[in-house]
Amino acid sequence: MSILTFDYTQTLYTPEYLSRFASTAADADSALKDAGYEYTGWLDYPLTIPQETLLDIMNTAEEIKRKCDSLVVIGIGGSYLGAKAGISMFSDAFNPKEGCPEVYFAGWNMSAVYHAQIMKKLKNREVCLIVVSKSGTTLETTAAFKLFRYFLFEKYGNDYVKRIYAVTDEKSGELRREADKAGYKTMVLPGDIGGRYSLFTPAGLLPLACGGADVLSVIKGARRAYEDISTLPFERNAAHQYAVLRRLMEIKGKSVEVYGYWDFQLEYFTEWLKQLFGESEGKQGKGLLPASAMFPRDLHSLGQFLQQGNPIVFETMLSVENPTLDIAYEGGKSSYDKTAKIIEKAVSAAHSSENTPVMNFVLRDLSEETFGYTSYFFMRACAVSCVLLGVNPFDQPGVEAYKAKVKELLGK
Repeated sequence: MSILTFDYTQTLYTPEYLSRFASTAADADSALKDAGYEYTGWLDYPLTIPQETLLDIMNTAEEIKRKCDSLVVIGIGGSYLGAKAGISMFSDAFNPKEGCPEVYFAGWNMSAVYHAQIMKKLKNREVCLIVVSKSGTTLETTAAFKLFRYFLFEKYGNDYVKRIYAVTDEKSGELRREADKAGYKTMVLPGDIGGRYSLFTPAGLLPLACGGADVLSVIKGARRAYEDISTLPFERNAAHQYAVLRRLMEIKGKSVEVYGYWDFQLEYFTEWLKQLFGESEGKQGKGLLPASAMFPRDLHSLGQFLQQGNPIVFETMLSVENPTLDIAYEGGKSSYDKTAKIIEKAVSAAHSSENTPVMNFVLRDLSEETFGYTSYFFMRACAVSCVLLGVNPFDQPGVEAYKAKVKELLGK
């Protein structure tokens, strides 16, 4: 099967109707390359990423693996969610990959308890730290970095600098200045790529490689998605179809898109989707509210609303054709995954039979190539969807507003 398949028959829109918007979607995609948009370096980055950058990522990951059994990755938003999504997708739920450190993410919340418990757990372990920030001034990241920098200093003395790896701007910013002064190993976060589109840069690839991912396969998948979206006609171009359908849903009165997932390994992928779409699209009083639901767990909470509640919702389902593992039972006559897929089909049919349109994506598997393909697919579809909506996919003025208010209050 294809790496990613798309079925929108449960939206009740026909291919013939959707084809009316083929040229509109193509024009929106082409507009992404216009000079009017900043931060578009991600568009072809999977194709243009320097070979020496990939080698540096892989070599640095091996160095980190040799040094530690525990890795702390500090970042928030796009500076951590892509890596967290990938590691959650590839890894055992309860154990790190053999030969890889256990990866902890910090700085994505302001819970003193959470960060204190991480430090307590790491007290007698060998630790390295990756900090991801283009500016070095993001409040949550800065606060966590100060905590763990001192933690490493207390643990290793002046050698702590050999255990810090910074992914930041090439020339400017607080983190760049500190890294150059202290002597941290650094990698460049390209200036023309924003945080939520930075998955295929060292911001995403270095933590992924440390967690045991084959980053070359991740890039291979992203390149395949780039080629498919750039060359396939509309009737086979799922990214363009999905972007158009999202706008049609909005016109139809839908204001909430629920990403429903069936494999627990997709939990943080849907968190990444929420950040990608919410921050790209939610401005000027426009946009769909992205939400997520884990099925069947949330069938026993949100399921009633999705079935018969306020008809403001449509669902985008994510399922996996070939799970990482399966369990046979009843003497081998059935399997856990086979039963799960029966439930999946029943839920999609039931929800769409009321007033909740359903779109279905099926991932071939949970491999690195599939992760790279699917991630690039949604990044591109999101950007096209934003152009169709008439908003800039690459800024976030609302986020900047809250940051300014926090700085004002801290100053008081």
